[in-house]
Amino acid sequence: PISPGLGSADLLKADFSTSTKDDLAIVDRLRGEVTLLTNDSAASDSSPNLRLMKSFPLGAADVSLFGLRLGAEARDSLVTLSSLQPQANIISPLVSQNFAVTNTSDSGVGSLRQAILDANANSGADTINFNIAGSGVQTISLASALPTITETVTIDGYSQPGSQVNTLQNGINAILNIEITGVSLPFGSTPGLTVSASNCVIRGLVINRFGGSPIVLNSSNNLVQGNFINTDPTGSTRQAKGQSISAGIEMNTSSSNNNIIGGTTPDVRNLIAGSGSNTPAAIRIGASGVGGTGNMVQGNYIGTNKNGTAAIDTTTTTMGLDLQASNNTVGGTQAGAGNLISVGFGQGISIFSNASTSGVLVQGNLIGTDVTGAVKIGNSNGIFLGSSVGASGTHTIGGTTPAGRNTISGNGSASSL
Repeated sequence: PISPGLGSADLLKADFSTSTKDDLAIVDRLRGEVTLLTNDSAASDSSPNLRLMKSFPLGAADVSLFGLRLGAEARDSLVTLSSLQPQANIISPLVSQNFAVTNTSDSGVGSLRQAILDANANSGADTINFNIAGSGVQTISLASALPTITETVTIDGYSQPGSQVNTLQNGINAILNIEITGVSLPFGSTPGLTVSASNCVIRGLVINRFGGSPIVLNSSNNLVQGNFINTDPTGSTRQAKGQSISAGIEMNTSSSNNNIIGGTTPDVRNLIAGSGSNTPAAIRIGASGVGGTGNMVQGNYIGTNKNGTAAIDTTTTTMGLDLQASNNTVGGTQAGAGNLISVGFGQGISIFSNASTSGVLVQGNLIGTDVTGAVKIGNSNGIFLGSSVGASGTHTIGGTTPAGRNTISGNGSASSL
């Protein structure tokens, strides 16, 4: 057991999950938080591989925690006691489960909505897989907003039969057979997937035609990989219905930290077009200086078709990336980290500094060209730098090594200050 008064951070060893190794509860009394970690290492591996299962508020500084086996499950429940609780609080064993989407219905058994509700009700890190009968693209047309994701989950569109990840170094040959669309929803601000839990994965989905942003990340350490956002399933046309404040992917809260959009390998490359009708963006991090830090946007095609040869929409004033928060990275010096950012008519990257905004890093990207870096697609501005009165932050564009070099070409202007 953990009793109060042992220190600012205490540890409890127990068996909360299906892992063959011991799990760990960390009680941080200064931050008022309990974090549960599971050890995913193999039985023969002496080195731990700790993964976050769940975190929740402590509730009281004098809380005591126990790991007790209370039911028929061969796992412990977490029991908490404090002066603020008239009774013991019991958290059931954290068992990861798989939930299957077996139809395209808006709700009910086998629907995506029900799978999210079931995952939210389970304390483990779950997986939502797809196994919908029929060949080709299966379209889930929503009649109302999906539930906010409040528990750690992986939503894996590539689990649908016939789907495949991208294998091309240049271009995208992925086959995405799960489409989630807001085409039937009234014009407004209804988002697609809203994520408030950390350590979630969204992969292998086509998400389009929402009044709000198709993906909203209000939490940390999430992965968004291998998706088509605001395009059709073929990746050849833009399909968006957002308000001017929306984006393809939005990270606008102070809790939106350390998320990864894409990655450095072909299989995780996203294809992302802008939302909105006035000042839309493919990706927006921060608004009015409020937003997360440590987010990384890598290896994506932003504003182009899946081949990276032409802008997917040249009729809307859009932005590839709208960056209004500090210490976020676009591209990088690793092989495969650079993004292709060519929206045709608008700004490739907009960095707007408020009084506290600084530390944006832009490296290794193709801005205004096709995927080869040799053919013009263009943006109105390659990179736009703006600031409010009194802003003094600094940002880094490029670097001192060849790997950090951005190719900025074919734009109306390379940069605008």
